[in-house]
Amino acid sequence: MNLVLRILVVGAGVWACLSPFVWLVFCNMVILALVVTAWACPLGCAPAELKVSDYQEVHEGELPIILESPHGGMMEIPITRPDPPIGGYDKYTLELTQLIRERMIARTGKSPEMVAMLVNREFIDVNRGAGTNAYHHEFTKQLYEAHYAAIDAALARVKSRHGTGLLVSIHSGWNYHVHIAIGVNHAEKWCTIPRFVERHGWDAFQGTNGVGGRLFARGYQVPGFGNAPSGGDKAGVPILTRCRKSGNIGIDGLQFEFQGRTLLADVKRRQQLANDVADTLLDFVNEYYASIPIKSNPSADPMGANVVIDAFTYEGANEDRMSKNSAKPDGTVDARFSLSLRAETNVNIRRIALTIQGTSNMMATGAPGWLIRVFQGERPINTGYVDTLGSYSGSASFDLYVNDNWCSDPGSLWTVTVMPEGGSPVRRTWTMGQK
Repeated sequence: MNLVLRILVVGAGVWACLSPFVWLVFCNMVILALVVTAWACPLGCAPAELKVSDYQEVHEGELPIILESPHGGMMEIPITRPDPPIGGYDKYTLELTQLIRERMIARTGKSPEMVAMLVNREFIDVNRGAGTNAYHHEFTKQLYEAHYAAIDAALARVKSRHGTGLLVSIHSGWNYHVHIAIGVNHAEKWCTIPRFVERHGWDAFQGTNGVGGRLFARGYQVPGFGNAPSGGDKAGVPILTRCRKSGNIGIDGLQFEFQGRTLLADVKRRQQLANDVADTLLDFVNEYYASIPIKSNPSADPMGANVVIDAFTYEGANEDRMSKNSAKPDGTVDARFSLSLRAETNVNIRRIALTIQGTSNMMATGAPGWLIRVFQGERPINTGYVDTLGSYSGSASFDLYVNDNWCSDPGSLWTVTVMPEGGSPVRRTWTMGQK
């Protein structure tokens, strides 16, 4: 419809030179086109090149656990930004969710289900009921519906395989009043762990063997234990409404609120939190929901994938090999990163992405994001956005070039993500200025 409007507007000058009758016909056609557009896309039509799958991270799993990150993403969408913004994002919760999943794979050799919204919360909030409180555009409406479709599919798989399980929604507050709050809603009508309460009672959940008690034993401040302030019994809506007693399919749910400034800002502290939360959930679910084979010693390869990142570092900016979105040089030098991979078998690398933690900046070999050009020595692997970078086995080294805009900021945290065909993403984080 946008193309039709452009054609009509371009023709306006020609038609205006003709008879008044023709001009009247033209005006009526424009009005009709606008009416049809408003009827077909009341929230604004989504550009044809946008794909919902580019803005979600979804992993099917074998464990009776579903991890959800509703607003930890920072990706921008090329549509009109809502004014005022729909919400502010939960800093580092996407990274935390990814780390929890990786730890679970390392401990069990199996993945949990995972559904994450990658888009900046200024555009969409999937933790609200459907409507203009959650999205303002046709495309973000599609994203919202796809997020819940992925959640419902994950719930169905867990129910089919295990009969029961646990849905975990991950949130943060930068200055939250305790380290960790656990929301399950203690009002019976709204309770999101009805299966657990029916079989084991509230005392068991609130005791030392509950999720809070286990995390308190690991040194975290949790309401109900020690001298921690009370409160924090939040339970995400509408995600966790699926776990309430009415209409429950046998899968319980809880919501974590993490104190961002103490637990998430520091990379090592975030990794330790992810390990502790993952281990706690695995032990808790194994005891009360479904049997999980847990290794005493986690795997050295935290992803259990066929690809390992051996090295990733920034090498400086000395050459001009590209522009922001193409392989054509633009007269400015580009940042170069070196990446060394090791593949146990012949593995097809679908995508490489670079992100800067705490920002919306993302670069990738495939849309969306600014372009990454990949070279092996002097041989270019891609000359634009591609769906695959080819197959590799053994050790392989690459140079990654990106438009140099943020690479001089010391202390910024860069994460490279390598996505192999048929396997789990592998990641490595590097601090700018690190030797």
